[in-house]
Amino acid sequence: MRLRRKRKTAETSLDDPTNIARHILKGFNIAYPANAYNGQDSSENMRAADSTPEERLAWNKPKHPKNPNLKLLDSYPLLPDWDATPDTGSYMVFKFQAPPVNNPSDRSYDPRLDVAIVRPAGQTIEDQEIFLQSYEQHKNDPTVPTPIPRYQFEYFLPSSREKVPGIKRNFTTHDPEDADIDFDIAEDDEGQPRKCFKYENVRTYETSQQVGDPHDTYGDVVALALHDPEKHESERLRDTSMQKAAYFYPIIQRTSIRPRRPGRPNLTEEQQKVDVIEAAGKVPGNEAERREVFRKRAEGITEAQKADAEADAEE
Repeated sequence: MRLRRKRKTAETSLDDPTNIARHILKGFNIAYPANAYNGQDSSENMRAADSTPEERLAWNKPKHPKNPNLKLLDSYPLLPDWDATPDTGSYMVFKFQAPPVNNPSDRSYDPRLDVAIVRPAGQTIEDQEIFLQSYEQHKNDPTVPTPIPRYQFEYFLPSSREKVPGIKRNFTTHDPEDADIDFDIAEDDEGQPRKCFKYENVRTYETSQQVGDPHDTYGDVVALALHDPEKHESERLRDTSMQKAAYFYPIIQRTSIRPRRPGRPNLTEEQQKVDVIEAAGKVPGNEAERREVFRKRAEGITEAQKADAEADAEE
């Protein structure tokens, strides 16, 4: 005889995770009714909450909440971009308190900023003390986000704007070794020529302000990129196609940085200054597995939830 667990009572709490997930799925079902799942809950699928005629009408004929006379010109589905997930699982946003490049004779945008390298360059005693104080606050009150260490940063740029297209191409999945890429040539450890891009140290920055939560990279701020294949005229940087969508990306921290103040910094450990970085793209290991872990974490998929769904499906 097989014993079955007693069926759980229906979730009625608005903040219940299952209830939240059902209402998220409801939004997708309204947007894509042909793909709606209407079966019973299982380990692979969850039934969405029921939608009302008013909700379906609001989707088909949207109106501005404050100005009903406005007319919708275009819309984008909101989607994650798992193929662009970095190996850390989220992105960092840096805000410069002063322009990193200041050329009075040329006020045009410098495309080298798109491919800059920001390198951690040690931690001051003051930054360490701020982190320890914030960590004590987190220990005493777990609702306070886990603090993120503050660092000094070295900022690197390629020597020429002409290098930017090749750098972007090399750091993509779309023919990164194209023969037209203008690589720099350096020597490897064995004295053999090696393709790379040389970056020069521009200046060192210090952290002035920082916010973020490493355990909630979607809860505060996300990055958003609008993409329409029919209008996107930039060079293709992937070997896969992307549908029209507003793609969102997790942000783990937002850091404001300023040029380091004159004088010798009071670092916790002595750091060797780096004058030149020789960078080149390569295929990372275990990329697909890491992306799947981050996806499950973002979607709130746990083994316990799978077990509960399977038990409910058997009853």
